[in-house]
Amino acid sequence: MTEKNLRSFFDGLPGMHGLAEAALSGWHGAVWPLARGAMLTVGDFLICGGDPGTEGRRMLAKAMASQPRTWLIYAPEQWKATLKVTALFHPAERQGFAVLTPDAPEREWGNLVRLPKGYTVRRMERWDAEECLTEERSREFVREEGTVEKFLDRGIGVLARDPSGRPAAGASAYVSWPGGIEVQLQTRQDLQGQGLATAVAAELICQARKRHLAVAWDAANDASAHIACKLGFVPGKCYTAWERIC
Repeated sequence: MTEKNLRSFFDGLPGMHGLAEAALSGWHGAVWPLARGAMLTVGDFLICGGDPGTEGRRMLAKAMASQPRTWLIYAPEQWKATLKVTALFHPAERQGFAVLTPDAPEREWGNLVRLPKGYTVRRMERWDAEECLTEERSREFVREEGTVEKFLDRGIGVLARDPSGRPAAGASAYVSWPGGIEVQLQTRQDLQGQGLATAVAAELICQARKRHLAVAWDAANDASAHIACKLGFVPGKCYTAWERIC
């Protein structure tokens, strides 16, 4: 099956654009081709496209079993019956946004990099990435790239530190593809509500623009959607993903 045919199965995705690009480019995850459709597995996400046909149920179960984790699945209407007979799921509403392309008009992202007194933010260097791998709450920033070397080569991230030097919040590429990144954010639980997420996300966009990278954003909750809108991302469709619960 050609790349063009594979891509046609995912035309019109309401979100998960960066995730789909990461898989289709071969940089992350895997592509599971079917006769008249395909599935993409990327990190914790499984994206269905085209028609599942008679083999869809078996391949869906195989894809989920290949990497035991809690899956968040996007399944268009023609996949719904296949999804229901494979496992139990509950709906998770998400907000899609248009990808911020490298040639998008400039905005004052730097003005949104506002931190409390004594805090600092900068692009992640090797020692930052290595430190992130040592703590559970920050490991996700570099985990999907596989190694620190791949993260520094393909990915990008920024880290805010509190006055004592401890990581306070971060924004990084959940996954990347040639020419772009999908954003992930995290703020230390005891520091939430202070604008740190907005600050690190704005700095990440500034760094991505310097490298001429596109930036993709999907919001899993209202707080994430609010930050995206402040940063100038254009809202697309709200859509339902399905989370496997057993």
